[in-house]
Amino acid sequence: MEQISKEQLEQFEKWYKTDKHANNENLYKDEITDQYLNSLDDEKLIEFFKKFLQVGGGIQSYDSRDLKNFLLIIKNKIEKFRNFILQPFKRNFDYNKWFSDRKEYKGFGEGIASIFLHRVDSLKYPILNRKVRNAMKYLGKKLPDDDAKAYNKLIEILRQMLENYKEFNNSLFKVDAFFHYIIGVEKVNNKSGSLNSDNHQYWIFQGNPKFYDIYSALKDNSLKSWGVKQNKAEIKVGDKIIIWVVGDKPGCYALATVSSEVKKIVPDDAENKYYIDKSKFNHQDDGVEIIVDHNFWDYPVYKEQLSSPFHGRQGTNIKSNTKLYEEILNKVKASTKRSPLNVILYGPPGTGKTYKTIIMAAEIITGEKYGNDEKDYGDALKVFKAKMGNQIEFITFHQNYSYEDFIQGLRPDTELQGKLSFKKVDGVFKKIADRALENFKRSKRRITPTFDETFKAFFKPLLEETVESITIQMKKSEYKITAVTESTIEFEKASGKSCHTLNIGSLKRMYEAGKNEIILGGLQSYYNPLLNKLLESSKKIEAMLEKELKYVIVIDEINRANISRVFGELITLIEEDKRYGGKIPMTCTLPSGDEFNVPSNLYIIGTMNTADKSIALLDVALRRRFEFDAMYPEYGLVKNGKYREVLRKINDKIKESKKGYDFQIGHAYFMEEGELKDIMNKKVIPLLLEYFMNDEDAVRSILRKAELEIEENSWPIKVK
Repeated sequence: MEQISKEQLEQFEKWYKTDKHANNENLYKDEITDQYLNSLDDEKLIEFFKKFLQVGGGIQSYDSRDLKNFLLIIKNKIEKFRNFILQPFKRNFDYNKWFSDRKEYKGFGEGIASIFLHRVDSLKYPILNRKVRNAMKYLGKKLPDDDAKAYNKLIEILRQMLENYKEFNNSLFKVDAFFHYIIGVEKVNNKSGSLNSDNHQYWIFQGNPKFYDIYSALKDNSLKSWGVKQNKAEIKVGDKIIIWVVGDKPGCYALATVSSEVKKIVPDDAENKYYIDKSKFNHQDDGVEIIVDHNFWDYPVYKEQLSSPFHGRQGTNIKSNTKLYEEILNKVKASTKRSPLNVILYGPPGTGKTYKTIIMAAEIITGEKYGNDEKDYGDALKVFKAKMGNQIEFITFHQNYSYEDFIQGLRPDTELQGKLSFKKVDGVFKKIADRALENFKRSKRRITPTFDETFKAFFKPLLEETVESITIQMKKSEYKITAVTESTIEFEKASGKSCHTLNIGSLKRMYEAGKNEIILGGLQSYYNPLLNKLLESSKKIEAMLEKELKYVIVIDEINRANISRVFGELITLIEEDKRYGGKIPMTCTLPSGDEFNVPSNLYIIGTMNTADKSIALLDVALRRRFEFDAMYPEYGLVKNGKYREVLRKINDKIKESKKGYDFQIGHAYFMEEGELKDIMNKKVIPLLLEYFMNDEDAVRSILRKAELEIEENSWPIKVK
């Protein structure tokens, strides 16, 4: 094997620090586990591997033409495939046999199979793909054609490499990055016109959905060619393509590679059916064959998400650049792990559950990834605060929390003086669900402007104080609206200067019904002309197709309320397939008679303190509809070495007791600045006494295990 020079290693280290490859090492750390994969039902397991293959496991590109067959095969053999992908987690795993068995699943090639193994155990299993084979050849080692034999040979070679070159830090992932470096940056196998060439250009291939149904073609993995009307002499095999769709929702829906020279292209039957212009059937045009490397038709990167957006230039084939391509690719990789619609973060106190909800909510809203460092958390917190009350709601459950607080209930109507009456009031969940549903519908089709949109447009001059009043004509008179508050409209009659009010809530209900059946006397003559004005105004507002937004409700301490009583019929509606936009959407009728849906763009994040109530005691119906994300102490987050060891020893002793894992002390208590004795005496010891029901001997034994000096004859117990 050729020697790797010191200069090569130094240049590689510089490249590795800045290259995106280094960021993908732990991409599937939480998903490719025995527990997680076992928890997925058949449909979710298929969806997981669909996404995994589409992004090449976060390491390589993937020929999407194989994907359709692969998905069909595993769907028909789902139990067998499930057993197959769980084998690497078993003690007696035979990877030689496994590599041979994977050939049964066409599309699960040696590259994606070895990447999966590497994600199972990154210290044991290397990656074997075309890039690695080329790198081995470059280094003077040719691997056997048979992938099982090649894998054994590769393990032998890499074991020697890790011994000889300490710069790799015993990391198989870093060695794979090195192979990527020497093949790419050093231009190995870099002949013009090669699919492996790094000497490629970047293009935007722009399509109009009015002429060709690009969405469906991508969804069915049927997009195999593209017409070329410009730059015919410059487009070459190996060039990278940004598939850009114009129209109501402009953005990138796939990334591809040119796989043929420009030539006359006759679309096959699979492509033909997506032409909206039927004259294009079997029509020969200049074009190229393409391979879709990254297909994200169902979670596109929209124009407004890009920092260096494509500004809608005219044409079919437009020159682009690396910056735009890489930005899109990074956003796609960041969004492949889709957040579950319903998740509960559970663990003992002080493990960062509420802290994490802020990061998760910000990631869902923006589509960006936030780390745990102070700067990223600060950025996430800004998003959280900015969207609070609109796209985000935060509530805390308690013993007295009720269905009426959460969904809908009756409250006294204080607007009608001298008469006792009640009005229905929506709870916090119904409010955000209604907002999310409205957005979801508007993102799919053009609909009538909402009351809020019409109201703001009509009263804009008054709200912006460009006029002093707005005159409303009545049948025989008129009145002037002089001010708008949060809940009322203030007006003056034509005769007299006294102030009168109309209720905005009542007006909204009239608007949504399209007529007034609420106020039938007294103020009816004032409501009706204003309602007619708003209805007329709504017809003048262009109802544009909106971008679909994400909404999040965070329920802190979700286990402290009576779940069955609070959620009611919501237990069924929050299931993914029962949501509006799901496979079998369901609608329920509330006690008030209102119809209610939970849309697919509303995420529920709960937190649960396991020291307060075990997961095993949760309502079974609720447990079945949520995913659970365990959060236990992370000692690496405690920077002070002494504090870290104290925490570890305390928890080791707690785990030895009958209390177990759910009653550990969280790392957050020891991350704050302050003396150890203050942290212990003011926070940790009171919690321990609560855990052990004031059992002095049990708490003292824990403190002694942590090698802490206890004050004699002190109560409550204190350390020095």
